[in-house]
Amino acid sequence: MESRRSRGNYSGNRGRRGGRGNSNRHGSTRQHHETSVWTSSSTLSASSITDNADILHNKEILEKRRQKFENDSKNIERQKSSEYGLISRGEDMRLRDNADDRHKLFETTLSQMKAQRAQTPKIPTSKSTITTTTTTTTTTAEDKILMSFRKLRESLLSVQPDNFTKTVFLTSARFSVSLGHHQSYIPCINQLIQFDKEHEHHFKLLSRDESEEMLCYLALHMAHFKKDQEGAFAVLLYNFPDVCDSVVAHGGFGVDEKSLQGMDCCSVVFLCVYCLTIGDYCGWLRILKFLESDSVSSDTVTGYESVYSNFARLMRFRYDEVVRSLIKGIGSSYFVLGKSVLEEFTGVCWDKLVSQFDVGWSLNDSTNTVTIRQRRKK
Repeated sequence: MESRRSRGNYSGNRGRRGGRGNSNRHGSTRQHHETSVWTSSSTLSASSITDNADILHNKEILEKRRQKFENDSKNIERQKSSEYGLISRGEDMRLRDNADDRHKLFETTLSQMKAQRAQTPKIPTSKSTITTTTTTTTTTAEDKILMSFRKLRESLLSVQPDNFTKTVFLTSARFSVSLGHHQSYIPCINQLIQFDKEHEHHFKLLSRDESEEMLCYLALHMAHFKKDQEGAFAVLLYNFPDVCDSVVAHGGFGVDEKSLQGMDCCSVVFLCVYCLTIGDYCGWLRILKFLESDSVSSDTVTGYESVYSNFARLMRFRYDEVVRSLIKGIGSSYFVLGKSVLEEFTGVCWDKLVSQFDVGWSLNDSTNTVTIRQRRKK
């Protein structure tokens, strides 16, 4: 009995020990699992810390983040501002999406143009000389106007062209031509021509006079800025096939003020390019003087400058070159000329011939004659 009890006790104890043994095994497994989870999460945390540390030491990533948040901040501020951004740079989409904003900016720009024009004194043109300004530097006010027009043009590229589109592009082209800013007027002219071609079966965006004006700007740009007279003739003859007959009908290819007054715009431009091509620099200068005279430049049809005044601005791209060629021809052809005759030939007053064009000629004040070169003594 005792031994059976002992065996029973032993069995019971073994059962209890066995129970405790199983419990220990499960506890050990759970503890190992928790340890594994903790170890794994700490490994991830350590990895994340390491990655963040790497990012904090990576100047390129930090710079990209700085720019991103800076741009986001600027965009937020810009949306609150009345100053519009450029669509091409992804700065601001208000002008593209809102017609009222476009009209508002255009009206503001027109007001700025009028104010700028009032502050710019008109240089009087004498009967014997012409304006010698050929630079294309712009003021801060002019730069602001040019930028406003660029924003407007970009905003109108994605909408159906209408009269407002035409007005914006025409005004922008005329203003930038008056400044000699080819970076602006060439895109304007090309886009207007493209608009007209794309919608010619539905409606003509440009009137005949407007189309003629833009094409004449393009021809003068090619002849005077790009020095491509052949390309200029191609533009004129392709679009105005009767231009030669028109020039002949108004006095032919000789240049005088009376014949110029009876010509239309494209005929005057054609004659200008013709004189430049054959080396008739006196005729070219007479055309320039005519275009800059008060009789034609006072008739403002553009809201800023007249068409003829803008033609003259484009011609001035080659003004220095033409005058120097003329001076070279005079220097090899004459010994003595009257001062007034010389100024009439060159379109430049004597003082500017000396200071700006460095002529080595001498003026006799008593006789008012200029000695161009000395005769050789026999």
